[in-house]
Amino acid sequence: MPQRNPVIQRPWFWNTIQALAITCVGIFVYLPTLHGDWLWDDSAEITANTLLRNWQGLLKIWFSTATLDYFPLKSTVQWLMWQWAGNSPTVYHALNISTHIISAILIWRILLLLGVRHGWLGGLIFVIHPLNQESVGWISELKNTLSLTFLLLCFREIIIFDLASFKQRSKYLMALVLFAAAMLCKSSVAMFPLVLLLFFWYRRGKLTYKDVKLSIPFFVVSFVLGVVTIWFQINRAISGMILPHVSLYSKFLHALQIVFFYISKSIVSVNLCPMYPRLEDTNFIFSNYLPGIIFILVLIGYSLRFRSYNRAVCLALGSFVLNCIPVMGFIPMSYSKISEVADHFAYLPNVSVICIATAGLSLIYEAAGAYRIIQKLGALALTLVLFLWISSAHSRAKIFENAENYWIYTLDLNPKAWGADYNLGWYYTSKPQHLADAIYYYKEAIKIKPEFFEAEENLAGILALNSDAFDESEIHFRKAIAMKPNNAEVYNNYGTLLMNRPSRLNEAVKQFEIAIKLNPRYAEAHDNLAIAFSSFNNGAEQALRESEIAAKLDPTNPKIQGNYANMLARVPGRIDDALIQYQLALNLKPDLAQTHFNYANKLMSIPGRFDEGVSQYLAAINLKPDFAEAHNNLALNLASVPGRKDDAIKHFEEAIRLRPNYAEAHFNYAEFLVTISGRTRDAITHYLIAVELRPDHYELYYKIAILYANIGRYSEALDALTELRKSDPQSSEANALYQKITDLINTR
Repeated sequence: MPQRNPVIQRPWFWNTIQALAITCVGIFVYLPTLHGDWLWDDSAEITANTLLRNWQGLLKIWFSTATLDYFPLKSTVQWLMWQWAGNSPTVYHALNISTHIISAILIWRILLLLGVRHGWLGGLIFVIHPLNQESVGWISELKNTLSLTFLLLCFREIIIFDLASFKQRSKYLMALVLFAAAMLCKSSVAMFPLVLLLFFWYRRGKLTYKDVKLSIPFFVVSFVLGVVTIWFQINRAISGMILPHVSLYSKFLHALQIVFFYISKSIVSVNLCPMYPRLEDTNFIFSNYLPGIIFILVLIGYSLRFRSYNRAVCLALGSFVLNCIPVMGFIPMSYSKISEVADHFAYLPNVSVICIATAGLSLIYEAAGAYRIIQKLGALALTLVLFLWISSAHSRAKIFENAENYWIYTLDLNPKAWGADYNLGWYYTSKPQHLADAIYYYKEAIKIKPEFFEAEENLAGILALNSDAFDESEIHFRKAIAMKPNNAEVYNNYGTLLMNRPSRLNEAVKQFEIAIKLNPRYAEAHDNLAIAFSSFNNGAEQALRESEIAAKLDPTNPKIQGNYANMLARVPGRIDDALIQYQLALNLKPDLAQTHFNYANKLMSIPGRFDEGVSQYLAAINLKPDFAEAHNNLALNLASVPGRKDDAIKHFEEAIRLRPNYAEAHFNYAEFLVTISGRTRDAITHYLIAVELRPDHYELYYKIAILYANIGRYSEALDALTELRKSDPQSSEANALYQKITDLINTR
């Protein structure tokens, strides 16, 4: 890479073909990720990020401390994407891929400006390189791809400004604006002012006063936004987080390891892992460090042999090391609790390695010009390698299709990656058919990292879904509370578990009250406390008060608003308020089947609102076709309407089909069948199923006995009464009927 670099010009059609080639290769490599799902913290970044929803959120992105990091330009782009595409991951993946391809094209154009004849190869290598895949395939890393695009545009303007002997002032101002834009996307580009000075030195062999003066505004932007970023990291991203303690000596040692680690992964991209072991646990072997050491020694040897390239080597290696500094661990980062290294940290430094490698390959190709056969064979060999690399990168990109692929791939390479176990557990938590897998992976995470609060809490929450695992769930909730006794959420969740046991309702109330004491504005805890109070005979007033507080604290939460409607519906004289509240909840979220169901139940109790009630039941069933309770209640109400007998039968039978063990539906259906001529035997069948499912309702045997007697099946009637007398020997009605049927049999 010579210092006196003639700008290489290409015909426009050739440039177009090369740009299209880079674009097509980039699309092919990342095609598997295009329709991929959300990964890791993508949900927190996009789907659960309420700041992306409205103009108020956009203002907070720029002018508040509501975000974990201060990357407002990146978040603004995501805000615009949400307004356009909502929560469709395909659009966000396409944005990452697009910015990555644009950066690849910019690398090619910058190399041409610097006199690298085959700079197009650098852009192609960059768009393929597996080390970059984490930044492209992971939606949250838009900050990487977008900041690099702005930084490369900035550097291109600086080069043109420099080549024009500082005469095109507009280029300099544009470069400064673009650098600020890059910093507002991700502040890891903060070392660019030093890279800029290194570039000026590379161009002239010395630094002049003018060079330093030109760099000062870049240093100001870097310093101001860098300080802001550090404040956000300390006070927002890692606030309350306990990070591993590392001595200053260890930090410097790790910094040296990181340099060789990233160069090695750039040169020999094998065993790339989304979650590496900590540096003290890694082995000093070939794939981790040796390629980097060899590469640097070769560059040093080459620069000593050909001194005209000294400054080019220094520019490449210097920019690489400088761009590694923000991720060397000197500045605290939340990711450092997992590992000191990650592929997405190397996205920017990787550009330097690719550029010097491209320059070297270009020089070798030109030097072989005197030996045409060798040159052609070399070009053919490189072409084959690139085709294999493209195919390999395309296949590897499939791990970014969904979280399951991503984390299983991680565990294959790093079985001790507790974060991968945890994230797999989180992924399976949302899939009811895979809850056993979620439990397994949470337990694996806890084995590797015993003091893992989040895993303990989530494991307890999943176990709570299974009534048979109540005791085990409680053990894990208690462990989580012991780890973080000031965490309001875990008390709330523990209270929710206890609320499932009527005998532990008072304990549940205590847990909710602790949660509220720790966080008085915790709407969900107030809501759960209201539900708990509503279970007490004299708790209606307290329940209404807590529910009202919850509704005021979180006015946009449809579940909380729906529960408030339920509480109002129980208070005499508040029925109109309850109906308004149900409507409010459904306006917030029309697809809440449970709220439609509750609303229907209340409408059915109001004269003249029958049709509306039916409509709400049907809405609940349309939203949730397997809603057995809705079918049962709709059938129960239709049963009393002349001409709706067939509809009632249809919904009773559907409720029972959906839940064969639904005792109440069997009982209600039996009660209805009794009124229909010729359906006595069917009524008996459903009564028998109901009492088998609920043996505590043994009084049903009396009805069964009467029905048997009415159709002349006296023996079965006596059997039914015998069952009743076993449970209630003192039942005068059962004894009297038993004697009456016995006398009837004897007289015959």
